[in-house]
Amino acid sequence: MKKLKFKRLLPSLGPWLNSVKCKLVNFDIKPAKPIVEELFKQVDSSLDAGKYKQAIQPLKKIIAINNRHNYALYALGYVYQILGELDAAYTVIKRGIKFHPNDHKFYELLGIVQGLRGKLRSGADAYQRALSLQPDLVVSNYLIHGMRGINLPIASREYIIEVFNDYADYFEKNLVEELRYCAHQKLVAYLRSFWHIETLNLVLDLGCGTGLLGQELSANFKIKRLIGVDLAERMLAESQKKNIYSQLVQADVIDYLRLNQEKFDLLAATDVFVYIGDLRPVFMYAFKSIRAGGYFGFSVESMSRGQYKLYASGRYKHSLAYITALSHEFGFSEIHSQPIDLRKESGNIVAGYLVLLQK
Repeated sequence: MKKLKFKRLLPSLGPWLNSVKCKLVNFDIKPAKPIVEELFKQVDSSLDAGKYKQAIQPLKKIIAINNRHNYALYALGYVYQILGELDAAYTVIKRGIKFHPNDHKFYELLGIVQGLRGKLRSGADAYQRALSLQPDLVVSNYLIHGMRGINLPIASREYIIEVFNDYADYFEKNLVEELRYCAHQKLVAYLRSFWHIETLNLVLDLGCGTGLLGQELSANFKIKRLIGVDLAERMLAESQKKNIYSQLVQADVIDYLRLNQEKFDLLAATDVFVYIGDLRPVFMYAFKSIRAGGYFGFSVESMSRGQYKLYASGRYKHSLAYITALSHEFGFSEIHSQPIDLRKESGNIVAGYLVLLQK
């Protein structure tokens, strides 16, 4: 009897091997599903706790089981982007696009990463591709302007609401622990160096977020009424938990100031004007809303020339000359400023100013 040669078996083995490969990719072979489910529990736990580095290994294990797993690839790219590991994020996102060329999420994330890497044309192209797949994308619709050098006067309300509602649960952990944000503390310390008053009747925390600035103000002054204003409902819910505000209002900060009829001892805002380019309306309504002798204190990201500019990050920078000109235009009597390191971004220090204006 003739012996069968191995080469002759290959045609018949082909369909079987393809079937096995398909089952592996789709987790039809046990125990892949239970393993992946357990790994995703680890990922979710790490992300919920803001421990992004701990999410990397379980995500990599999921991808080792299924190298084209949509969510795992996206989540790993996102985690690398949050941690500032931009080259690693880029590599993972490109793999995601290779396997899922019609998933807008990968292009939107690629736009963010390329912006942070300084590759603005590539970033704009990525946002444009995302929008061609999903035209109503709020983030891409806004951020593409900064990529293309279009200097909008203010960030879209829809962008602010979507980003910060999504960010609310881990905002403080990421901002304070990962990005070393401290503008709220430094602004209050700067204010105390000029203003030796102990009790404030009425204070407005503009863009209060989760209440970091309000908490710092409450620890340093006796405040009879502290009002917080923010656009993002979930950020306000986090502020509510601190039990420091007399009132929390969901509103645009310019609209609130425009309609306000009260006189505040202090208007304060940190990491808020990075989402407003044209500050003229803010200064006009702020001056109207402060009592004589009261202060307007805030932080801005700094640039050396011009007035303001929208960057690929989606945030604005302002020049000190622009701030000073507005202060004189609207009649503030005292102007104080101090350079400050605001936080980290992709491993780099973001420079800014603390500004105190007295009416």
